[in-house]
Amino acid sequence: MNIKRYLSLGLCAATLAASGCSDDDDAILPGDGGLGDGGLVDGGIGGDAGLPDGSAATCSVGGSGQVTVTVVAPEALTPLARLVSGMGGAPLDLAGAMPATIPAGPYAVEHKRVKVAPGPMQLIGRAYYVSAIGFDGCVRAGVTNTVTLTYTLEPGSAKLWATPGNRAGAIVAYDEAQLRAGGAAAPTVVRGSGLTAVGDIAFDLHGNLWASDRTTGLAAYPMNTLGIAADRVAALKIPGYTEIVSLAFDGGGNLWAAQALAEQPADRIVRWSEASLQVDPLTTNTLTRMVAHNLELTSAELKGPVDMAFDAAGNLWVTSRDKHQVLMFSVAQLAAGGNVAPAVVLKARVTGPIVGGFDRPIGLSFDATGNLWAGWEAALLRFAPAQLAASATIDDPHRVQPQGQGGAGVSDAPHAIDALGGMWLSRAQIGGPAALVRLPPAALTAGGKQAPMEILSSEALGSGASSIVLNPTPAGLPIRD
Repeated sequence: MNIKRYLSLGLCAATLAASGCSDDDDAILPGDGGLGDGGLVDGGIGGDAGLPDGSAATCSVGGSGQVTVTVVAPEALTPLARLVSGMGGAPLDLAGAMPATIPAGPYAVEHKRVKVAPGPMQLIGRAYYVSAIGFDGCVRAGVTNTVTLTYTLEPGSAKLWATPGNRAGAIVAYDEAQLRAGGAAAPTVVRGSGLTAVGDIAFDLHGNLWASDRTTGLAAYPMNTLGIAADRVAALKIPGYTEIVSLAFDGGGNLWAAQALAEQPADRIVRWSEASLQVDPLTTNTLTRMVAHNLELTSAELKGPVDMAFDAAGNLWVTSRDKHQVLMFSVAQLAAGGNVAPAVVLKARVTGPIVGGFDRPIGLSFDATGNLWAGWEAALLRFAPAQLAASATIDDPHRVQPQGQGGAGVSDAPHAIDALGGMWLSRAQIGGPAALVRLPPAALTAGGKQAPMEILSSEALGSGASSIVLNPTPAGLPIRD
């Protein structure tokens, strides 16, 4: 589950005394924002796992009590949280009408991160996590029981994250305000210490940053540390998985990775369940742990994967660069794994004045209306949902050709779509620092040759970004990051 559970935690539980229960970027409750559900305080409903006196350990059952919710947050937000009874019955949505009357007895609080949409003209939203819970695990009969949820801004949110093209061990981030201001800028966060060849980056559903090191494996950086400007080592490394070129999380929190392997076994896609991706978010050292994937998918049609993206239905799309096509594996195929034929094989070609196919697709992303955008031969091709329903060769798809300095220099991959529907791309280092550029929605709709607006230049981008990720993913878009 992508829900964090706490049983009988006060605003400052004894187990967190060492962290001081502060709201700064370095303090975090065990399990909250952690990778998977590791470290959660949950001794079982009604159990006595270090519960405070008078809490759920001695909670009486019978009768009913009222519940009300207090949200403490830097801005107005609607909690994604609920009370779950240890005695069975329907959970209580803490975003519903309050006060609510429910049966008395022991309850646990479950919650998710909350995304807040950006304001007018802002490009990236914000995400908040529950940093403290005021509730002792018991709803008492005949009284009003208050659940207090304290939300803190995820320090890695409201940022654009990128991997510099020729600085393989680096990951950099720029604040949303820097993107709006434009001009030359230095990153506000740098990560990558101990990495040698970053293949891709992605954020899980709890705001933790994951990176693939093509020479070693996976590395994870806990959400609560992503506001610290100075570089830090990864909290978790999973070795043994080389040549991971793309990462993506599905709606269930599972991590998917595409491996482009020069030797046998063939190129493949592997999956780790969310429950297997656990780390201590308070650690300052790197834990190296062998974590085997629990599903593998191969296909004769998959050769040279470069990028992956999930659509709104949970199907996985992946580029097969060396076979000049984009593949779709259905939800059912993803659940079963094995060697399969893709549910959809998508190709594209131009019909005039010279007939020919588009070669070597690379970057992929979905927009809010369900269109698939593919970086394909120095152009961005748009495929409407109806064109994605079955295998086909699409003649003359809608095409945008980004133009850089002198008509060159803008990469068709990577790309990312922001909350206003604009697309972010990278301009190469040509006569000056590399830059992040943006195609506005109108340019994407018009098609043809379009000159992106240069937004931000930075020496830290090296020769140009090889991955671009917005955190959090804009509302209305499928999970892509």
